[in-house]
Amino acid sequence: MPEVRVAAKVTTYLRFDAPIARASLEVEGRATRFKLVDPAEQTIILEIAVEPGPGEKLGVRVRSKDAGTPAYATLALVSHPSLVDKEVEVVRRPRTVEALEAALAEKEAQLAALKAASGPAGLVIKLVDTFSGVVRTVGSLHACGVYHRDLKAENLIIRRSDGRPFVIDFGTVRLPGALPGGSRRGL
Repeated sequence: MPEVRVAAKVTTYLRFDAPIARASLEVEGRATRFKLVDPAEQTIILEIAVEPGPGEKLGVRVRSKDAGTPAYATLALVSHPSLVDKEVEVVRRPRTVEALEAALAEKEAQLAALKAASGPAGLVIKLVDTFSGVVRTVGSLHACGVYHRDLKAENLIIRRSDGRPFVIDFGTVRLPGALPGGSRRGL
């Protein structure tokens, strides 16, 4: 969360690049710690009466009027022994589809690198990925009413090329509509 340095008896102006919903403004300690809290169309004027203590942060949160993203701006007011931010520009960085796709591609590349890594980290990632595949497969079977009833390591095959797991040996499976003892109606 971005920090804004404040001091008692010093006015701080938060200027936003888009109109804010004044009624949504939340200021931690507003009634007891501030001399002035004045929200306008694109500005919030703050004058703190009691500074935050060392390591203390007072939260400020406000929603934008428009439907842009992010919908809220959240800041932390902190004290500093010698610095004060008198004027702060709050600019939203829109998250376009392209930006989100780029962020997703970057995370996927990081995950692929972890999977490819040798050593314990890479092995753990591969094991979790394999186990997740088994869980998804068994979940799909259960959704169809098919219960394996003998799931164990010997009944799993891992395809070498991509690490995809396959469940085998359905000898003790319980199928929907099957009668106890393995006999079936109409046979």
